[in-house]
Amino acid sequence: MLLEQVKAQSQSDALKVQPVGCLWDYCGHACVVAFSAANKPTYLFSAIAANFADALLEFADRYIQSKTGNIPHQQFPELLREVAIAKIPSVSQDGMAEE
Repeated sequence: MLLEQVKAQSQSDALKVQPVGCLWDYCGHACVVAFSAANKPTYLFSAIAANFADALLEFADRYIQSKTGNIPHQQFPELLREVAIAKIPSVSQDGMAEE
């Protein structure tokens, strides 16, 4: 299972892997993974397969190391360039999207 692979391979104390239940009431669709941190945009990747653990950890490292969390698409691991992606701006204390 992807969750166990990511947990087993993660070398970073800064990465918290947290499972959640299916958002669509057990629809049977492929996995969805999000990366989120304070004052950084959230990235949402969908249709993630079980063999994506290395690509997810590579992206996680870039996200953690980035001060702003803005990762150019061309720096995504190749497998993650092929899936549906949403980038959601961070929200400040006043509720306005940050750049």
